[in-house]
Amino acid sequence: MYSTYRGNRFALFFLTFYLFAASFLAAILSFVAPMFQSSLLVSLATTQLVLVFLPTVLYLIFVKLPVTKTLRLYPTKPINLLLSFLLALMCIPITMFINLLSQFFVQPVINDALIGLPAEPFVYSLITIAVFPALFEEMATRGIFLSHYRHTRIFTASLINGLFFGIIHLNINQFLYAFFLGALFSIVLHITGSIVCPMIMHFVVNGVNVALSYISAPSIISDVSTSPLIDTTLLEQREALFLALPGVLILVFITLPIFIALLYIMISINKKMTLLKENAISSHFFIHEKIFHPSEKQKIWTLPLLFTLSIFLSITIYFEFIL
Repeated sequence: MYSTYRGNRFALFFLTFYLFAASFLAAILSFVAPMFQSSLLVSLATTQLVLVFLPTVLYLIFVKLPVTKTLRLYPTKPINLLLSFLLALMCIPITMFINLLSQFFVQPVINDALIGLPAEPFVYSLITIAVFPALFEEMATRGIFLSHYRHTRIFTASLINGLFFGIIHLNINQFLYAFFLGALFSIVLHITGSIVCPMIMHFVVNGVNVALSYISAPSIISDVSTSPLIDTTLLEQREALFLALPGVLILVFITLPIFIALLYIMISINKKMTLLKENAISSHFFIHEKIFHPSEKQKIWTLPLLFTLSIFLSITIYFEFIL
């Protein structure tokens, strides 16, 4: 029922569905409802519902996977919910730093969207940009994809999960910090035993930056990070990045020890330190599931995953460096 090959096949299905459905949907909307194209929130909500949630549901239905077991909809300790919230707050400066560094090499991708965001109702923005991704993207990545890696050691599974989470953002800028967040969310899922915790973290990371875009618009925020929003020359953009770098580094130095302490507390409360030190098999972290043994090791770099990675690289190289 679960295997790395099937997980990689889901990744390929998800990405190809996203790309083809996005092109088809854009054509439909431009023909029957061009006014939708001018609405940022409608566009983002449609993306989440049709391009992220729909393929996830279709896969669950047609492959006939048990929903609770696949999505890890297990109960968790109430303290884990609070720790997840605090941990998410403390990891935001790290993602800001990663994103800031990436902008020395590639352009941020959603600046224009964030400039216009404060013109929309805040609650609608929060639902579209924080709630929907926290639910739908987590179901696909920390749910279906990661479930197929239950035979794999935790750090390998988490890194591959971060890779898939970065890939679905379809640009290098977002890929870098999404890779970090995807791996972190995966580890938190293993520690707490419930997908609810990475959902909370995902919501907090996106939600905080939605709030910041309303408080300080126009500012230097890009998704979960900082980025120049003002129309400037390349030289001026680099100067702005250099000016922002010391402030971000200070935030990282302040929050990183707290981040590490919170993560240590979460590990200790859930008694997962030994399993983490042993780099145990993913299934060993979930008391509700059958435990697999190292002898059941499965190949990770299968053709579906290689195809998925090739598609991502082709798209990003074309749009970032050729177009």
